[in-house]
Parts: sequence; C-alpha cells; structure tokens
Amino acid sequence: MRLRFLSMLVAMRLRWASKLPMFNHTKKRGASMRLRFLSMFVAMSVAGVANAAAPTWEDGTTQFNKTFTASGTVVGKEFMNDWEWAVGTGLQGLQGALSQATTTNGNKVTITVPTLTPILVGRTRKAIQSPFPETDNLGVGSTPHIAFTSDGRSVKLTGEGEEWEAKGKAYLDITVKDANTSSKIGTARLHLTYVGVAGEVDLKTNKSIMYSLFAKDNNAIFLGGLPTNVGASEFRSGSAAVAMTEKFGGLSKQELLKQLDIQQFTTITEDSSNYEFLVAGFKVAATYALGFQPNQTIDVTFEQGKAPTSTTPWTASLGIQVTYV
Repeated sequence: MRLRFLSMLVAMRLRWASKLPMFNHTKKRGASMRLRFLSMFVAMSVAGVANAAAPTWEDGTTQFNKTFTASGTVVGKEFMNDWEWAVGTGLQGLQGALSQATTTNGNKVTITVPTLTPILVGRTRKAIQSPFPETDNLGVGSTPHIAFTSDGRSVKLTGEGEEWEAKGKAYLDITVKDANTSSKIGTARLHLTYVGVAGEVDLKTNKSIMYSLFAKDNNAIFLGGLPTNVGASEFRSGSAAVAMTEKFGGLSKQELLKQLDIQQFTTITEDSSNYEFLVAGFKVAATYALGFQPNQTIDVTFEQGKAPTSTTPWTASLGIQVTYV
C-alpha cells in the first residue's frame, strides 16, 4: 500500500524583518517600529512502497523494543520582501490659541491640520501567493497587524462618525507633553482617515476583484488599523478606497493591476470585506493608509491645573508597530 504524506505548518517569528499574502474574504458588509517575520512550513513524509510486504509479527514471548522512523524535508518560505511601510515625517509648527482653553469647554484647544498628512502607509511590493498550492492557509507569517502606543501604553484606533457613513473616520488619543519639561500636560485626540484595499486574481480563471477592507477577526489583514466599532465606517467602495490610498502615497488602482499582472479588474465591489487567510490558487496585492485629510483636527485637552498661561511648545508622539501572523 502507499502511504500518503503528512504536512504540518510551523510559524516562526523573527524580529527585524517584514511582510502579506492572499486572504479569504469570508465576510462582507452588506445592505517608531517595523517587525518582519520568517514563515516556514515543514513537510514530513512517511515513505511507502507500492505493494509493500506485510509487517513482521512477533508473539508476546519475544522481547519487543523497536523503532519507527519518519523523515522529511524542512522547506523555508520567507516573506521578508513582500511588504514595505512608511511613517510620515510628522507635523511641526501647529498653532492653537490658548484663549480656546476654558473651563466651560474642558480646557480644550482645537488645531486644524491644513494639508494632507500621512501617518502610516503600507503596501505590497509585489503580488503574493500562498506557499501551499492546494490548501488555504493561516499563520504563514505574512498578514500584517497594526498597533499604536503613546507614552509607553497601548492606544486604540477607534472609529467615529455615523454608521454607514463610509468615510473612514477614526481617532487616536495620545499623550501631550510640555516640550520644555517633558511632563504630561494633557491629551491630544487625532481625528484621522483610515483606508485599506486589496486586489486579487484567480490564477485558474483569471477573474479578479478589488475590495475596500475592514478588519474584525483575529486573522484579518491590517487588524488594529481598520476599526469596526462604528458599523460600516470604513470606505465601502473599492474605487473610493483606492483613490484615498493613492492620495496618501499607497498603491493606486493601476499599481494594484500591475502587481497582479492584469489589465483591468473583473469586479470592483461596493461592499467592503474582511480578509482572513491565504487562499490556494490566488494571488493578492494590498495597501493601507492612515493620516489627516486637509482640515481634519487635533483636539488638545489640558489636564486640570496644567493648562499653559503663556506661549508653550508642546509635543505628542505616536508609536507604531507592525507585526505579522
């Protein structure tokens, strides 16, 4: 008889390298730091021979101490060069009038960001395929997750606005410090725009599709960067989403097409999707962006008794971490 081979997956995470692949879009919505990971799979094969001889049987009176051996090959698959990320240069010289900070408004100063300002932009360097040609896969070390920190603590990107508004609105609350003393004087709420897009092609049929993304499940691409607390707050239209990623410096529609090596998408959906895992027989290209659109704002709220009484330089830093599963 012939024995079939057994495969098993091992995910090895190594710091100091980066990169995504093809994901299952199982759910749709209807009506400063970068880590890289090495992923590998182990294929263990139990050798068999057609028409193999029957095993040798020994009765219970014989001392029994035998060994069964399995052997195989470790095959490495690295995604170190599949992704690239960029962090914006920051904002300097923002002006806010201290006269705004009164007890009646909670000691808050609102500052307008005048220009398009990226905070985090990510993109595939090339379209990615599953390393396993016949099986859908999780945990191959190439699905990016995003996390934010401020003053040593985790902060969460939180959706805002109305349900089904579909404008990608969200905020982050980060610590504000006196630039002269480095002491905390308040909190800044950054009102931001987020967006994620993926394009995929079926290698057998050459049919293709482009989606806007949200990230709800633990295995979802861009988890932590595409909030879902406000229903359908993300861009729903694939066309609108990719136009926004292009503005922030992410991939454009034409760049997605080029990576996928196709001329046009068969479908550009109006429903956003949640990608979870690599799908055998497909390849994918994707992009992400987070930042300020012109005239979005920063609300600086000073702690009780710490509102400056004269012109005071301030600083607010946001830590960004990208990891892979």
